[in-house]
Amino acid sequence: LHLKIPCNKYVEKGEFLATITDPYGTMRFKVLAPNKGYIINVNQSPIVYQGDAIFHISTQSKTIEQALQENIK
Repeated sequence: LHLKIPCNKYVEKGEFLATITDPYGTMRFKVLAPNKGYIINVNQSPIVYQGDAIFHISTQSKTIEQALQENIK
């Protein structure tokens, strides 16, 4: 696992986050952000397995304006 983005950074959907390679470096897989948000946790282990969480990215279900409108009602 070769990380390209640090924790606490805002990323856009599809942004390049890391590369996963085999031990010999012959196979490479790009890890892209599945959604926009802040990276709130990063798995810094050099070895990852299928199903391991590499990044935890926040999501925003409402805009600030939507939340304010709901609180005013």
